[in-house]
Amino acid sequence: MKVTIKEHELIAQEAAQSVEGYISKAIEAKGTAHIILATGNSQLLFLKALRERSVSWEKVIIFHLDEYIGLKENHPASFRRYLKENIIRHINPKKFYPINADHKSLEDIIEN
Repeated sequence: MKVTIKEHELIAQEAAQSVEGYISKAIEAKGTAHIILATGNSQLLFLKALRERSVSWEKVIIFHLDEYIGLKENHPASFRRYLKENIIRHINPKKFYPINADHKSLEDIIEN
């Protein structure tokens, strides 16, 4: 096993560059790219680096990985809010599909 230790910012830059390549290849092959974004403190530098890459965001459809059930979007812990603040409002993607978890049960979320 090879272990490499790098600064978090450098890792974020390298990851964003790699993801940019995958997105560009998908757009070239299919005209649109579909991606899923995660949240959390570990993603902040990555999302900042990704939104600064030369991606044709108008051809990218973004899905939101997860959300807390029953949590309103304006709650400080909302992942929808996190993604909107840290990438969506900066890039103008073709479409963003957040998980609307305002409902009280998983069944309600699935149905709506």
